[in-house]
Amino acid sequence: MISPFDGLKIAFSALKTNVMRSLLTMLGIVIGVGAVIVMVAIGAGARDMIGQQIRHDSRGGSSRIRFGPHTEGL
Repeated sequence: MISPFDGLKIAFSALKTNVMRSLLTMLGIVIGVGAVIVMVAIGAGARDMIGQQIRHDSRGGSSRIRFGPHTEGL
């Protein structure tokens, strides 16, 4: 069994040997995590906007839900 110290030595050696691969891997991870965060934020915003529209319309007696781009004055 490899000791944790030896494992770290091997890992850093591999990182030094394959610098471009390591950088591209880190870039891919950063882009992937960023994409997930953006998609979650878009979903939460859409959920809140639809919830507000339903609460607003239900007070006025209307049961319609409008889908489309947000425009002022609707």
